[in-house]
Amino acid sequence: MKKWLFFFLAMVLVVNFVVIGIGCKGKEAPKPAAKEEVKPAEAPPPPPAAPAPEKPAEKPAEKPAEAPKK
Repeated sequence: MKKWLFFFLAMVLVVNFVVIGIGCKGKEAPKPAAKEEVKPAEAPPPPPAAPAPEKPAEKPAEKPAEAPKK
């Protein structure tokens, strides 16, 4: 009788190890993402050239004010 009890407990222990081994499998390693080309940082645009000194604009000739119509 003791032999059968020992055998039963040994089988329970073996089944537990098998179940734990199946349930605790490691996850697959994540696949590396597709590598995108690394673009170099764009240089800031060059500062605009200094504007040439402008001539003062001539004022257009003023028209005489029209007399109000009555």
